[in-house]
Amino acid sequence: MSKYQISIRKPCTEDWDKMTQIQQGKHCASCNKVVVDFTGMNNAEIMTILLKNKDKKACGNFYNAQIEEPIFYSTFKKKANWPAIAAMLVAGIFAVSANQLQAQIRVKGNAVVVDNSGKDKEKYTEPGNDSLITYTLKISSKFDKDPIVGVTVAIKEIGTFTTNKDGIITFNIDESRIPEILQIDLNAYGFKKESISIKKAKIINAKKIELWLEKKEEYMLKGDVSIEETH
Repeated sequence: MSKYQISIRKPCTEDWDKMTQIQQGKHCASCNKVVVDFTGMNNAEIMTILLKNKDKKACGNFYNAQIEEPIFYSTFKKKANWPAIAAMLVAGIFAVSANQLQAQIRVKGNAVVVDNSGKDKEKYTEPGNDSLITYTLKISSKFDKDPIVGVTVAIKEIGTFTTNKDGIITFNIDESRIPEILQIDLNAYGFKKESISIKKAKIINAKKIELWLEKKEEYMLKGDVSIEETH
């Protein structure tokens, strides 16, 4: 996995709306060049085109949010080792079968009784499992109050989560493990990053807290594209 930074060092001032529409984007009469429209592409599509044309001077049109952050992208595709995978699957099947058989057989007095119910009665527990409490964070937009899908929510000492279609993440934790101050970092495409601190008492009392993100100012940048692999 490599990290790439895309930049447009000298943004073009030509009017995008007045350029001629073509399949790849638009044609700039001033420079007699094709300006590739990247605004509707995801990171993988952007990187595929840019790396394919790395030796050429590509001209592109982006939203500012698309190139403000580095892009992580892998060009290496590992071939599947099918014989090894098949061997692992066979070994796994036998291991599962043996474990299931062992679970189904129990000793009652001097007799061996086979349990054919097929139900797994073993439940995974951990010390203090009964004291785990579910806490909920909902992330919404300050602009339109709508929930935000796909927000990366990194909670220090607890974990990293991604919001669902309702803008929600949940986590289960023993109250004693919650730090006195929860440090929460929020990151979502098209929104300003936020670092938020919440007191332990607040989340314990509320159980569910709504947080807000502000939209980035969105504008388009066009011009010769530079791409650099960073570390």
